[in-house]
Amino acid sequence: VMNENKPKIQPFQNAFSPLIPLPPITSYTPTNTQPKITNSLHSSLVQPISHTKEQNIFDTNSLSPPLPYYYGPSLQNPIEFQTLQQIETVLIPNIDSETKIVDDGNASPRFMRATTQYFPESRFTQDEINIPLSLIIQPIASLPANEQPIPLINLPDGCTIPRCGECQAYINPFTTFSGIEEFSPEMICNFCENSTNLPFQYNFTAKEESQKELFYGTVDYIPPSDYQIKSIKPPIHFFIIEVSENSFRSGFLECSILAVKKSLSLLLESVDGDENLLWIGFITFDSTVHVYDMQPNEKNEPTIYVINDVDEPFSPIPTNISTYKNCKYVLDGILNNLLIYFGFQNQSDEKLLGSSSYPSATTSAIVSAEILMKSRGGFIYLFQSSLSSRGIGKLKHRDNPSLYNTDEERTLLIPQDSFYQKFSKTLISSKICVYIFSATNSFIDLSTIGILANETGGDIFHYFPFRCKNKNDKSFDNNN
Repeated sequence: VMNENKPKIQPFQNAFSPLIPLPPITSYTPTNTQPKITNSLHSSLVQPISHTKEQNIFDTNSLSPPLPYYYGPSLQNPIEFQTLQQIETVLIPNIDSETKIVDDGNASPRFMRATTQYFPESRFTQDEINIPLSLIIQPIASLPANEQPIPLINLPDGCTIPRCGECQAYINPFTTFSGIEEFSPEMICNFCENSTNLPFQYNFTAKEESQKELFYGTVDYIPPSDYQIKSIKPPIHFFIIEVSENSFRSGFLECSILAVKKSLSLLLESVDGDENLLWIGFITFDSTVHVYDMQPNEKNEPTIYVINDVDEPFSPIPTNISTYKNCKYVLDGILNNLLIYFGFQNQSDEKLLGSSSYPSATTSAIVSAEILMKSRGGFIYLFQSSLSSRGIGKLKHRDNPSLYNTDEERTLLIPQDSFYQKFSKTLISSKICVYIFSATNSFIDLSTIGILANETGGDIFHYFPFRCKNKNDKSFDNNN
């Protein structure tokens, strides 16, 4: 029976419970800079609940009242949550809260979060309660504008990142040191307590402005030479645009050209205007694949190679990829003349290249791009408006509106060809990330071709229904 003199335990709130006024929270200062390790897990991730074998593990008298949530009212005036000093006084903010996270020595819950903040300390209680424990790790999560960016550390030339010689743990705010007075500093691992000599190039000062790895729970390192299997090369930005009749008539082709031009200016800004660091590749496709020679010539007109055998795509030339400095005039000529090369003014007109009213060889164009990019890696930007129904990885039109809102609708969301799952592994091994920009008025089977973006870390932007009505209506360009 609960003692009436003790405060009643409030029910555990979930992420969607209403906010409750909270009492003032007293500040907390840790008495020991090196927290206790429980079951090989960092104690800042989980807090132990002590029980003896004789205690009833479900006796509520043995439990302390739960800690209050620490919400901020708004992003304009947020309440701060300090990841180290407040870990034992308040619950970690929910993932959907607007609390400002302050990294003062422990990893932000935006990057690393335990499934429970409290965990039994004794093995007996662990076995009896059987609380599942895991970590949700998202190392590249985006941060709100009002939070401090991750510190970037650039070690001196020839200096390796200090790590434990036994368990390979990185140096961190909970690492202790010895031998500093004897000018032979050693780091003592807070995980396995092994001692490791610090690199002699490592200038140990324990000052926040010079050694942020000792004051922040999350840091980024510029990798030294011993972390690189081979020299780092600038990535390739490869544009693949559909130039079919459907793409032209819907206005998608024109909007894609505008989007590529805008993207080139933004990419150039990302490399501080250095045109030698921006590598470009370009392919168009309809029922065939068109590979462009990006090398400059006297007339600055591109040489176009048409691949008709889309069942076995290949790279006809090795010069499809070039720096923006070398190919910018050729690329401008391509973008300015695509509507002429593949345009229709009316149904009776014919294009200079390609073929109309034929299936689309989308996947064959991606395979050709992968062959050209495998030595360097980079990004593929696919602009697609038709189902990939010709060549390697061709898909069938399986849309059936009669299945909508029925149990059989799920069959439309299952990939129809295993080729895409296998090819995504090839893209990953070639260090290629795929972004898909899809604008269509018909079925395009993104559940299948979208695997290439999902598996490689890219994204899908789908516009349905899409139609660019006039020159002043560039909805695709405005959204991207």
